[in-house]
Amino acid sequence: IELESAKDQNDYQFANMQEEGVLVFYPTDSPNPDSLSWVFVHYDTNFQKNYHFTIVFPLYTEYISYSKSNNYLYLFFQKRFPKKESVRNFLVTIQLSDHHYNIREIRELQNREVYEIFSIDDEIVIHAGDNKKDSIYFYHNDLDKLYSLGDIFPYRMEFCVPDTFNHRWLIGLTQAKSEDPSGVFLYEYNFLTRKARIQNFQDKTPNKGDHIYNSARAMVINADTTLLLGTYNTLQDRYSSNLH
Repeated sequence: IELESAKDQNDYQFANMQEEGVLVFYPTDSPNPDSLSWVFVHYDTNFQKNYHFTIVFPLYTEYISYSKSNNYLYLFFQKRFPKKESVRNFLVTIQLSDHHYNIREIRELQNREVYEIFSIDDEIVIHAGDNKKDSIYFYHNDLDKLYSLGDIFPYRMEFCVPDTFNHRWLIGLTQAKSEDPSGVFLYEYNFLTRKARIQNFQDKTPNKGDHIYNSARAMVINADTTLLLGTYNTLQDRYSSNLH
């Protein structure tokens, strides 16, 4: 497909809907000077235009991230500017089976920096933060409820992996205040019971002596097994790309 673009037009955004095709969306002028229209166009897997719709947002609203889960596609938008005004966060939900969509403003969320979202059915993880530390929120779309990960310690998020076998999120955290984090913490959050626990994997990584922790990722194998992968530097290679 060929998409026309005016000289002063912003870039097109794309959401991969996998077997449902692709969603193309972009901002355009609105008749109201205080608003901004976003046009959403769906193409099937043969790149045939299927349906389209337009949503009017407040002026300066930006696209942040998307996530697909089964029959739902979630798109996160945010109005951060001007800074003297309160931030506004919007979640667009598209039900893929019947093309129905709705928009909801998450008023409790006040972070000006939202990086990415993840989803399992109606459960959404929002990764936000600032220059000093990250913040993680759990949002239930049907109930319009926002839950915070809570105050455990200043952290940075390494990964966020859904475990659909056990109805939980597995989130990797490192200490934000440490210049050289000594390892990763695994935060488990059950989105049915709203219960959480945290495991310290610092003693499982080769972080003693001349080893420096670099990064970690997780992969859910089955209901009983999760694989935790990591990389580290040696002290002499700490400023190079030589990872182990």
